[in-house]
Amino acid sequence: MSQLWAVILAKCRMAGHQIAGVRHESKLKVGVITVAAVGLWLGAYFLFSAGFGFLIQFGGRGAGEFNFGDLLMSRMLGILALSVFMLLIFSNVLVAFSTMYRSREVAYLVQSPVPFESLFYMRFLESLAFSSWSLAFLGSPLMLAYGVRTEAPLVFYAANLAFFLPFVIIPACIGCVITMALAWVFPRLRMPVVAAIALAALTAFFMIIRYTIRRTRMAEDAVLPAFLDATARMQSPFLPSHWASQGILSAAQGNVSESLVWLLVLLSTAMMSLWVCGRVARRILHPGWSYLAGQDRKREKPMGKGILGRVEQWARPLHDPYRALAVKDVKLFWRDATQWSQFVIFFGIMAVYIANLRNTSRFYEQEMWRSIIANLNVGSVSLILATLT
Repeated sequence: MSQLWAVILAKCRMAGHQIAGVRHESKLKVGVITVAAVGLWLGAYFLFSAGFGFLIQFGGRGAGEFNFGDLLMSRMLGILALSVFMLLIFSNVLVAFSTMYRSREVAYLVQSPVPFESLFYMRFLESLAFSSWSLAFLGSPLMLAYGVRTEAPLVFYAANLAFFLPFVIIPACIGCVITMALAWVFPRLRMPVVAAIALAALTAFFMIIRYTIRRTRMAEDAVLPAFLDATARMQSPFLPSHWASQGILSAAQGNVSESLVWLLVLLSTAMMSLWVCGRVARRILHPGWSYLAGQDRKREKPMGKGILGRVEQWARPLHDPYRALAVKDVKLFWRDATQWSQFVIFFGIMAVYIANLRNTSRFYEQEMWRSIIANLNVGSVSLILATLT
């Protein structure tokens, strides 16, 4: 483990130098990024605070008593925890592939006298940081707004910090195992077999979505019971997201002992997941990396040939330097699997949402809600497009 700590300390020094190097950047650039980040955080906080305030008023009583609004907020936090858990798995699959198999640093570490288990933990920590920092940034205003609106005790904020790390470790371990398994299996398969598997997976996914969105519209008085029934099914004691949400909600109610039990369950599962991932990496990390490295081929195409070669021809109406910047962005997007895969996932979720709009309640056909939903849709599409930058 001494090699692992040496690499971790080196990474920390590199991060410190990068942070210290900010003073050499343009002051305008630093100022714009800082103002945008602070504005986004504050905007998210006030938006979440207004939403929780509306739910508390919808419950019919004050925030100091348990009411229907409290039930809705607890169920929504459970849904949020499960959704974030699933998204973290997909995110870690993509990030782990780039950090463990496509990073140039791995080629040097593989040749060093470092055990493959320690090598995996080195790259795992980097993958965990890349995939989870956005959750900490966007999740903190949500939980702060919830604590302020419900007048939660101070132990609630401490519980958020304690539950965060083990909660993000479990989906990171699942995503890394999936990545290592795919990198170990798929290079051995022929391209027609890989294409058939991908086609079958996409067909099954869209069949499930089609079955889901073709349900008949429910009556107005059946929406709320259906919502409570659907959210109750997500409260499974076998889901780590349920452990995290229940532990945080117990801390919000001042039940420290129950919150500690959920924390220990989540923490023990995270530690066991790390141990299992290390054992799996010891067996299949290096074979998978070797297969992928052996299949790398440098294909050179004549100028103007292929899809990327024709981009420059399509961009001729633009003037320099805009044409050069546009061509560079298109080529980087096409060659970076992390960018276009996340882009496909985000727009896939948006497509499912758009296809399900016809199943919404007639209550949202009022002019006020139509205007609000239209603005939220524009904002969501803008945020997805912002990921391309």
